[in-house]
Amino acid sequence: MNGNIKESIKSILGDNSFNKLLFKSIALLKLTRRRKFGLFLLCVLLFIMYMFVFNKHIDAIKSSKEIVGNAQSILISLFSVVITGYAIFQALTNGKTLIAMLKVNREKMSKFQEYNYFFFSISLLYLFIIIFNFITSIFLNNIPDKWSLLFLDKKTNDTLYSVLMSLYIVFILNALIEMKSFVYNLYQLFSTHAVASAIQQIEKEKAP
Repeated sequence: MNGNIKESIKSILGDNSFNKLLFKSIALLKLTRRRKFGLFLLCVLLFIMYMFVFNKHIDAIKSSKEIVGNAQSILISLFSVVITGYAIFQALTNGKTLIAMLKVNREKMSKFQEYNYFFFSISLLYLFIIIFNFITSIFLNNIPDKWSLLFLDKKTNDTLYSVLMSLYIVFILNALIEMKSFVYNLYQLFSTHAVASAIQQIEKEKAP
């Protein structure tokens, strides 16, 4: 058996706890410097817009309900797409395709593990946000539309709200951007499967 395949199988069997699997998967979602910079600029821009424009014209609680509700609708739809993509990945990784993916190692991780960790991590990311949005919706739907922290003045309340909404929107946007990687990984998977199938067919035709 190919040495890379042995190492890949050993590594896969080593993922025997949820925490270990979780940490390895999250590592694949780390942000590039370019994205960090872009998200930081967007966060600052959103904060300024909320602080000096939006807060003067909106009902904070009502607006938050709508934003969280819209985000939840989009994320639930995308979560079903992610689960479908994960199912496709599991269905295609067999035979020659699986062997080809186990042979290719990068940074002590086979291509199969890389894809498997990614699909697992993005599924957990979307599930986490959906649960978080659900809990947030319960809170927002059980407080008055004019609610605020009474021990803080209006300016401090507005500042805190601007910070929280800016961070929330940027976090949701980053999760949506991850769909780009999801589509790319699916494309790579289909390409690998097509090449493996073609090689298998050629070998069959060459066989006496």
